[in-house]
Amino acid sequence: MAINTAKPSGAQALDSALAKDHDGSIFDNLGGFLDGAASGPGAGILGHVLGGSRPQVEQKIAETSGLSLDKVAPLLITVAPLVMGALGKLRGTRTSMQRRSPTPWPRSERLRRTTTAATSCHPCSECSVA
Repeated sequence: MAINTAKPSGAQALDSALAKDHDGSIFDNLGGFLDGAASGPGAGILGHVLGGSRPQVEQKIAETSGLSLDKVAPLLITVAPLVMGALGKLRGTRTSMQRRSPTPWPRSERLRRTTTAATSCHPCSECSVA
């Protein structure tokens, strides 16, 4: 995924997929998803993300984890939609945060808080920090 998203076209493709199909709502009915995970979108996601290297990735995961190879593919098929859902949820959070101010305080308050944090534990008359 890192290789794919290193290119602008790959990053845009991932962003579009997250916006269209992976908004994080998978977690709203996790039990229902897990019941049908084998027939869900996992294999397609793995095809997009791993392409022709899927067998090598599965083999490496089996070797590294100690899981048998026949357990790795179903696990990846189950986990792939969850990872995409988590990314989609993060994307939604990031998008909504960008619509708001980048910080909850106006600039003058941020400066005061920064100065206060650097010189004192809190603003008070005893510390002489405004």
